[in-house]
Amino acid sequence: MNNHLTNVDVMILFNKAIEEQNAGNLDNALQIYEKIIKIKPDYCEAVHNKACVLTLKNKLTDALEFFKVALNLSPNVGLYWINYIKTLVSLDRITEAKALMAESKTSGLFCKHMKALSIKIDKEHREPSLKTASAIDELIAQKKFFSAIEACKNLLATYPKSGLLYAGLGQCYFSLDQMEIAIANYTKATKYMPRSAINFLMLSRAYTSIKKNDKALENLNKAANLKPTEYELNFEIGLELQAKLSFDAAIKCFKNTVQLKPNFAPAYFALGLLERDKLDTNSAIAHFKQALAIQPDLKEACIQLGEIYASQNRLDLAIENLEKLLRLKPEIEGIRAQKLFYQSQICDWKGIENDRHLISNLGTSKEAIAPFSLASLEDAPERHRLRAELIARLISDQITSKIEHKLSRTPARIRVGYFSSDFYDHATMSLMAQVFELHDKSRFEVILYSYGKNLNADMAERLTSNVSIFHDVSEMTDKQIVDLVRSERLDLAVDLKGYTGGNRAKLFAYVLAPVQISYLGYPGTLGSKFIDYIIADPTLIPEEKRHYYSERIIYLPNSYQPNDCRRFGSFRAVTREEAKLPIHGFVFCCFNANYKITPKEFDIWMRLLNKVDGSVLWLISSNKWAEMNLKKEAVARGVDAERLVFAEEVPLSEHLARHKLADLFIDTFNVNAHTTASDALLTGLPVITKLGESFAARVAGSLLNAVGLPELVTENESDYEALILELSTNPEQLEEIKLKLADNLLSEPLFDSQKYTKHLENAYQQAFEIYRKGRAPEVIIVPN
Repeated sequence: MNNHLTNVDVMILFNKAIEEQNAGNLDNALQIYEKIIKIKPDYCEAVHNKACVLTLKNKLTDALEFFKVALNLSPNVGLYWINYIKTLVSLDRITEAKALMAESKTSGLFCKHMKALSIKIDKEHREPSLKTASAIDELIAQKKFFSAIEACKNLLATYPKSGLLYAGLGQCYFSLDQMEIAIANYTKATKYMPRSAINFLMLSRAYTSIKKNDKALENLNKAANLKPTEYELNFEIGLELQAKLSFDAAIKCFKNTVQLKPNFAPAYFALGLLERDKLDTNSAIAHFKQALAIQPDLKEACIQLGEIYASQNRLDLAIENLEKLLRLKPEIEGIRAQKLFYQSQICDWKGIENDRHLISNLGTSKEAIAPFSLASLEDAPERHRLRAELIARLISDQITSKIEHKLSRTPARIRVGYFSSDFYDHATMSLMAQVFELHDKSRFEVILYSYGKNLNADMAERLTSNVSIFHDVSEMTDKQIVDLVRSERLDLAVDLKGYTGGNRAKLFAYVLAPVQISYLGYPGTLGSKFIDYIIADPTLIPEEKRHYYSERIIYLPNSYQPNDCRRFGSFRAVTREEAKLPIHGFVFCCFNANYKITPKEFDIWMRLLNKVDGSVLWLISSNKWAEMNLKKEAVARGVDAERLVFAEEVPLSEHLARHKLADLFIDTFNVNAHTTASDALLTGLPVITKLGESFAARVAGSLLNAVGLPELVTENESDYEALILELSTNPEQLEEIKLKLADNLLSEPLFDSQKYTKHLENAYQQAFEIYRKGRAPEVIIVPN
């Protein structure tokens, strides 16, 4: 465009723009007005007309800005005032509109138009007096909904376009669970108060309650786009968008919240959660830190920050972060339990000992904690159950819509749903994968629900080709998963996670199936009323220990633990030099996670090293602090730190292969070797364990009994130490044990996957039959 056009040329352009506008070609008209304004910024008619076009395109906020410019250029043009005021009214800014009427200076015909507009606004946008509105609010607050409804309806005769009254009716009908009527009234409220975010928010909630999720999200986005100036409302909208998995819109709301109120810690925390889920850990850490800088005792932010640090193996920062909060709030049991768990991971036994007097009470009566966080610190099944019951009650209290299952059919096949976040190369799947393959597909329909984010392609392909349906539900809300599961009408729901990391135990509180079972992933009771059974065996839960479990026990005949016999095969030769082990000398091995090691077994191990010349202890390398602390503890017990050798993480096949280099696997007490024991036995490495009291402290005993080596199961610490010393100093006896293990691998039931799967299916069949006959869950004993 030539900026040196004459006034006549500009007038021709202006007339062309008006033609386009009258013809409805708004984009063309807008483009021409913008060209004119670029040439002549003071051309007030073009500025005004551009604002009118923006109004027609429903860009009201942008239109206001150009009406303002037009009024600044020509403040005495009544038409500009009228259109400006009309736009304010459309934006529900009635108070501003009336104030501007008083300011506007017009004459002649426009005075009449302004007076008519004023009368129209008063008539159409009158609201009840503050006193009357407060009286209705009071009736609603007192839950006198029918009285409030009557009052609103009576007032609508006088104030027929009162958005406040329609909103009041909406709130009453919403509270009375009459959602269709609530929606009709909230819809009218949004018509007369189009800039009120709260009405769109409530309309969204009403649609959600009748499962019209698309309409719910549509109205929630309208609320968010209004950018309300109330930071609390903005934050609330963000939370609901987050719950509906509209993450980008939620982030936008939370960022707007902190712009409105920079010192609002919950918004920074919410941003951190979303960024954590999007794997933007640096931003998540920054926002959790901001939340804690504002509110240092914000427990949830402290926990999340600690978990991120722990996932990055920055356990020193994780502990330091929790200790800061404990200095402010020493009574927070969940934080102390989490700190103790991290300290156990780095083998900080002195730090743990400082809190030893508190451990027995943590999570048993006041505050729910992660029950497994203390499993390695005490073998106390009665307290493990109390901790589980406390968290189960907390979960149950959050559920409002449990389902009652009624058997309306005798299924041709029992539908079994397995739930886990571990459907990848995880220890649970290394045990469980073959069970999915061997399930009798003529009798059982198997559905997997994966809510983990580490899905491994190879494992996923193996699983999906051997089950009826594989659902990746990792991006779904609890409610969406529950709706999906209910539509598939499961007969049995099996929780493979319990209270371990990444669990979604809350799903089971909705009652996903008429029979719900805890299995494999969590070594203990869930302490809940929503889990019917726990799968175990006679070694894990002898009859005299049943009272430590809220579930009814399903007793498999050998071991509760499945195994994948496909892992049998030749393992490549690995040399001791490669593993940094001495060429000669006895190798004691414990490939359990470092957090399972406590001073009790470590004292014994060090005594054994001092008694067996040239011996070493081979451990897993999990973090530098654990290595440093364990070496320091060894020196304190008179053992050269170099006699502790740490094995680096390698692929599973290599890990299994290097077991051949060890002479004897020695177990931990409070939490035994679980998958690690099966790995050792599978490779021909004998395991010596001590039976404890709790589920987790009896697993290795279960496995050894199932592989026909009960002589390696001891009852107390002195027998444990004596047996290890005997085998480590008597090579002939140890060789006999190894030969027996080699024979038993194929003859004993531990690695007989086919037999195991038949036993498991028998258990499922019995559990379902008990339900089908209308009986309460009862102890089930599966025959061998």
